[in-house]
Order: sequence, then structure tokens, then C-alpha cells
Amino acid sequence: MQDIYVDREVRLARYLIVSAGGFLGVGKKHFLVAVEEVSRDVVEERVTVTVPKDKVLNSPEFHPDAGVPNADLQRAIDAYYGLV
Repeated sequence: MQDIYVDREVRLARYLIVSAGGFLGVGKKHFLVAVEEVSRDVVEERVTVTVPKDKVLNSPEFHPDAGVPNADLQRAIDAYYGLV
């Protein structure tokens, strides 16, 4: 996990930003994973993505340099994970 996207209007976490692939940071891709697809282990102080890695890797790509994910991307992510 790299970061968390928080919806400022409702002040709730919406997505985790995760990255995969690349070599030494080159060619790395970033993805948004809905928080509903993540579990938290309080004892070991970690979070785990509960969907298969292939599902994440086939989700719409996110470009963190673009800033806040636009509404179209958020709808696409929600639809991809069956949250709409």
C-alpha cells in the first residue's frame, strides 16, 4: 500500500493506492482498491487486499501525479469492484 484517498466531503477513506510491477520504480503501475476490498489486522498492524492480485492488476490504472481521482475513474473503480 502506498497511500489512502479520503473523500473530503464525507471524511471517509474510499480507496487505497497500491502499486505493482516495474523494476526499481521504473514501469510501476498504480491502482485504486476500494476500502471494502481490504481487511485490517489490528494485532499485526497491517492491511490486506482481499481480492486476488490479478483482479487488482486488471483494474483501471490510476496516475497519482494527476491528483484526486476524477468522478469517472471513481465510478469505474466502484463498478469494477461491484460497489454500485
